[in-house]
Order: sequence, then structure tokens, then C-alpha cells
Amino acid sequence: MFPTRILYYILAVGLLLLTIGILKRHNVAELRLQYAHAADAAAATANHALSKVTDTVNAAVAEISPDAPSTVGHRTGLNWTLPTAPVDLTSLPPFNPITDGENLHFTHSQCARHFPGAYDDLALSVARGALSAVAAPPSADSHDDRAGHVTARLHLGQLYILSRGRDVWHRQSSILHQIHRALLTSPLLPHQIPNITFTFSVNDHPSSDVWSLSRSDSPGEAQRVWLMPDFGFWSWPEPHIGTHAAARESIAAADTQSWAAKKAQAVWRGTVGWNRALRQKLLDTATDKAWADVQPLQWGVNSLAMQEFCAYQMLVYTEGVTYSGRLRYFQHCRSVIISPALAWRVFYSGLMRDEGVAQNWVKVNDDWSDLQEKVEGLLGDPEKAERIANNTVSVFRDRYLTPASEACYWRRLFEAWAEVQPEGTAEKEAALGPEERGTAWESYAVMGGKFEWKLQA
Repeated sequence: MFPTRILYYILAVGLLLLTIGILKRHNVAELRLQYAHAADAAAATANHALSKVTDTVNAAVAEISPDAPSTVGHRTGLNWTLPTAPVDLTSLPPFNPITDGENLHFTHSQCARHFPGAYDDLALSVARGALSAVAAPPSADSHDDRAGHVTARLHLGQLYILSRGRDVWHRQSSILHQIHRALLTSPLLPHQIPNITFTFSVNDHPSSDVWSLSRSDSPGEAQRVWLMPDFGFWSWPEPHIGTHAAARESIAAADTQSWAAKKAQAVWRGTVGWNRALRQKLLDTATDKAWADVQPLQWGVNSLAMQEFCAYQMLVYTEGVTYSGRLRYFQHCRSVIISPALAWRVFYSGLMRDEGVAQNWVKVNDDWSDLQEKVEGLLGDPEKAERIANNTVSVFRDRYLTPASEACYWRRLFEAWAEVQPEGTAEKEAALGPEERGTAWESYAVMGGKFEWKLQA
């Protein structure tokens, strides 16, 4: 791009030289006429040059953000077609987990290219059709008392908070931080980000037409569920894990040993209080077996830091009240994950494969009756076991669980939600005045989750 200031300097010098030449050859009257013509020519040249500069800038913007809508209210034309087959994980495009995985500024087109199949669940949600203009009350058999619900709004690229439940403030805060980061790092201009109002839940059980942590097809569970990344992608202090970035760093630093150097066992730690039937049966099946290190958790006695799990060749995963947040950390380890069929889906579950060359976990019977057979089979075929473990790392740790993928998913969720709003909603959201939008996230955050500052007497 040619700098505009330099262009002006060149034009000024040229005009000065022209004037000097005219002074030498013509009288004053002729000079005035020539000067006028020269000025007109210089102005035309400058306008043409500025037009070229503008075209160049617009082309650069289009290259940086090719799928940005040109006017307020126009959506990005993203593809919400339901997939006809799972994405082929054996032919993914090149991706560098450092330079690409830490890039939070991808456009929608770049996100789709780097993370194929990541948005299939959102396509399913969009396919259900428009939302009702009136929120449905919770069903009689709902597990959810809305204590973990937060209602928020995006307006011109800014985050506002409207209301929140009384429960698990730190999890609510973690989700809001993720949303805010996705907005700050978006390549779109503020007016190109959809204006939407939404509710998310950090409760274990999901709610219909609410952004939730997981969903299940089981009877009695909410079905119109919109999946979002969970709070652990920001920070999960309760089990002493800390930030997602710190967990990724500590696991990567610890998980460097060869396959043969890892402990040739299947490991599990956990409490039996949640999902008791499944977990107690696991203990009955695997306790004190040579091929297993399976124990009920006793904090400070037999507890393991997350990176210490990666020292084992096999990791046993059990769901809890619903899903277990432990899964994504296990998927950072170069180990084989073993689990019964999953009753709960999270936003990336569609990328899990339990067979074929892309296999990245091993499925066992719900009663663990074939657990020993599967573990001993993997111990007897280390080449297969290591291939499964390598698939886990390449698909999850090094691509779909990176900060880049998470940011892409949030921004795709904003767009998906905007696609299904009742008619007229976009216009109403765009017309909201400053006092109607809610409490700005920046103020809400520094006030510790309060909506107004209360002066002390």
C-alpha cells in the first residue's frame, strides 16, 4: 500500500517545479491560467490516488475478514447444513498447535477450514428452527432450578449482563470471561457481531433453549439444548486444576516419556457418590488387579495431579452427575481413554471415534464386564495402543481443544443463535439505548458480579 502522506509530498514538489518553469517562460496572466490547470490536474491525481488507497484498504480488510457482512443486520451466510457423515479425521488440513492453536483471531472461514466438524451440533440446533418469542417455563421433571443461569446480551460487540442465579459464581464468571475474550479477539468490526440476548447455564443438567454444558438424549432431559464450552476452558479452581492454559502447559511438559516408559496400567481416581452404580461396579471389577490402578479418591492420600495421569498408558473415564469435566484434560494426555458409551455429549463429542484408523478412545460395556479383556488386549498390542493415544493428542490437544478452536466456537455460537431469533428481534436489539442494554461486563466484573455499586455509610 503506497502511503498517502508521501503521495502528497510528491504532488506538492511536482507542482512547485512546474510553477518555477512557468515563471521562467510566461507572464503573470498566463501563469495564473497554467497554475489553475496544474492545480486541477494535481487535485484529480490526488483524488485518483486516494481512491486507489481506499480500494487497497478495503481489499485488505476483505482478505483479513472475508466473511464479514457489509451492513448492520446482514448475517454472514454461514453454512448450517446438517452433516451427512462424520468428518474424516485422517485427512485434516495442516495445523500448528502453537502458531495456529494460540491464534484467537481467525475469521469464520479460517475457523471452518482449521476445525472441520466442530460446529455440527450447532447446525443441529439451527435446524430445529426459530426460537419461541416467549420463553417456556421449566418442565415439571426438570432438574434445573435456574440457580446457575445467567442472562446476557451482545450489543455492538459489547457484553452486558442482565441477570444471574445465585449459584457457582466462579463458574458463571469463567464463562463470561470466555465470551468477552471471543469478542475482544474477533476480526469483525463491532457492528458486524450479532446483537443477541441469551441465557447460559453452569448447572450440571441442561435447559431447553439455553446455552448448556452438555446434553443427553435420555428421556426426561432437556432436548432443545445449545452446547457451549465449559468453565474449565478459562479456569477450574475447585479440583486444584487452575487455568486451562496452565493445565495445557503442565501436561505438555510432563507427558514426554516414551510409550514403553509409561505405566502399563489403567488408572482411575474418583468419588462413588456421583453415578454410584457405574463407579462402584468399576471398583468391584478392577480394584487390586495387576493391570489396573483403580482407587476411590482420598484427597492428599492417593490423589493425582492432572499431569500425573499422563504417566499411565490407559485412563479410565466415568461420567458423573452428567458429563465429567475431567474428559478434556484426559484428552490432552498421550494415553488411551477407556469408557462405557457416553450418555452425555459436550460440544466436541462428535469428534470422538471408538473404531477405525482414526480411533481415539476405547469403548467398554456399561457393566465393565469386558474391561480386563480390553486392557490386556491393549497391553498385548502396544502399537495399536500407541496409535490410539497419538490420535487423541493430534485431534484434541493439538487442534480441537486449543484456545483458537474455543474462540472460534464461541463466535460461531453467537452467529447460530442469531439465525434462529424470532422475526423482528434483530431490529429491537439494535434499537436498544445505553440504559436498556444491561450492566456492562467491565463494570460487572470489577464489582464482583453485582449490578450496581452500593456506597458504604
